[in-house]
Amino acid sequence: MRMLAWAMMLLWSCSALASSMSINTEVDSLATAQNSPHWQPLNKPFINLGNKVRYGWLRVNLSSHQHPPSVYIIAIDNPLIDSLKAFHLRDNKLINTRTIGSQVDSADRLFKDESLSFYIDTRSPGEHWVYIEVIASDGFRLPVQVHTLKSYFEYKSSFNSLFGAVMGLAATLILTTLFFFILSRQARFLLATAYISALALIGIYVFGYGYRYLHPDTPWLQTAVLPLLLIAAPSLLVALNQTLIAPIKRKTVITVMLITVVIGLLPNLLPAAIADPIVVVASTLFCLFGAVYSAWQGYRKQQQQLWVLSIANLMLLALMGYFCLNYFGFALPINKTSWWLFLLPASSALLVCFVVIRNLLSQHSERMRAQQQALAEQQTRDQLLAQQLALEEQTKEELENKVEERTIELQITLRELEEKNTELERINNEDPLTGVKNRRFFDKRLEHELRRSQRDDAPLSLLMIDIDHFKKVNDSYGHPAGDAAIKLVSHTIKACLRRPFDHVCRYGGEEFAVILPNTTHEGALKLGEEVCTEVGQQQVEFSEHQFSLTVSIGVHTAYGETTAHAGDITHMADEALYHAKAHGRNQVISSQSLP
Repeated sequence: MRMLAWAMMLLWSCSALASSMSINTEVDSLATAQNSPHWQPLNKPFINLGNKVRYGWLRVNLSSHQHPPSVYIIAIDNPLIDSLKAFHLRDNKLINTRTIGSQVDSADRLFKDESLSFYIDTRSPGEHWVYIEVIASDGFRLPVQVHTLKSYFEYKSSFNSLFGAVMGLAATLILTTLFFFILSRQARFLLATAYISALALIGIYVFGYGYRYLHPDTPWLQTAVLPLLLIAAPSLLVALNQTLIAPIKRKTVITVMLITVVIGLLPNLLPAAIADPIVVVASTLFCLFGAVYSAWQGYRKQQQQLWVLSIANLMLLALMGYFCLNYFGFALPINKTSWWLFLLPASSALLVCFVVIRNLLSQHSERMRAQQQALAEQQTRDQLLAQQLALEEQTKEELENKVEERTIELQITLRELEEKNTELERINNEDPLTGVKNRRFFDKRLEHELRRSQRDDAPLSLLMIDIDHFKKVNDSYGHPAGDAAIKLVSHTIKACLRRPFDHVCRYGGEEFAVILPNTTHEGALKLGEEVCTEVGQQQVEFSEHQFSLTVSIGVHTAYGETTAHAGDITHMADEALYHAKAHGRNQVISSQSLP
């Protein structure tokens, strides 16, 4: 059966009536309501007198030709009404009374229903009237419907199917966003989950399902939770806007949540006449701010997801604006026939879910592009590095070749330098006239051999040789002849040496010295005799001249004396030489034979 609005009468001058109805008995209250002169016909099934009217009466005539005798159900689709007291009269006699309301336990209700419903049996003959006393602390808003049992259950079935589908969608979106939050650990998905949950809970409490299924034994809880949900939903959407537009700050989130909690708890702390307007106006302003902010950011950044988010904010703004107008009496009350109201929160939730998932996919795409760009840059760097390494390798090979060339050149130069040093050393240590070692070599070699002799405790012999009457040769034949004589004597002495470590040196002028390492005194004397003999047998031929020579030889042998010096050995050999020259020449004299 359709709603029978014309059969109802409303006592709308409630403030005057409330002051006159301080009667202690139900019958007296009903009698006062029957005799009130303020009854007016109602041509609509919706009564909305705003938040200022909180008490009144309804009267329904169920004896007209449109109401054949039957069992009727009168449903008030506002589960937040504090108290509904129904008086059933037949022929102006009270048959029974029913009391239901949001402050009445579910166990006291006649049958379980999320609406404030009660049945009236009009099958008994007579004129049936129903008077309903209404006490509503948050305002006089009554969507009234009269059903037969059949139409009521048909209506309930269709509405429950629609409501179940919407709640199923909400559950799906909640699980989806929660799943993405677990995967991504992003706060926006948790905020989306909380926002969709708040929308779902608002629907559950507005239509009375929270009272019926969630906490049937605590009816006061729905009047405490609903204001908090009404302010929480836009607050969560504002926070979600911020996370999608820019990185959200923890201080901002804490501030928004504190404001939400404080405003949501006001109905439990202040009188309803003060707290309820604050809640509905604040929730509407939050929605307005979110819609304007997201639209402005969408225009400024030209991002598709921000435009979609602004549409979601506008839908929530439309829903909260409807609640606000409804609260102040400028719109029709919400009832179960206002199915179009499901479209607003459902669409807002879908769009929010779409935006956060699209944002995640966009971030993933941006990360992929960034990774690809980084990979391309890395490949470019690798190629540049490979080219640089190849160039360095080439440079290294060229450098190695140059180093090798320079090394060869340096080796050649060092070899030449060594040869020159050798040649220079030879020149420095060699007498240019005779080709034998000079005085410089003699001094160093004698010192060296003396140290070795002292170290090894070995004998060291020295021959000092002088050409006899050499001045006479120079005077008779000239200095070139003297040079020839010196050459002949040096070659003869050198020919008499048998060992490579025996050295003949030109000591100075016509004098020669022979160093004989590891040679005994007897061996030195023998060598001296041989040199003296060989020189005497040679003939100097120079130009047309020919002459012979003799030499005098002094011999000294040191047997590893640690106190001996090179000058001492030379001196002793010179003494023997001078003795040989002073006593006849052409002979070998030992230092040991000197007196």
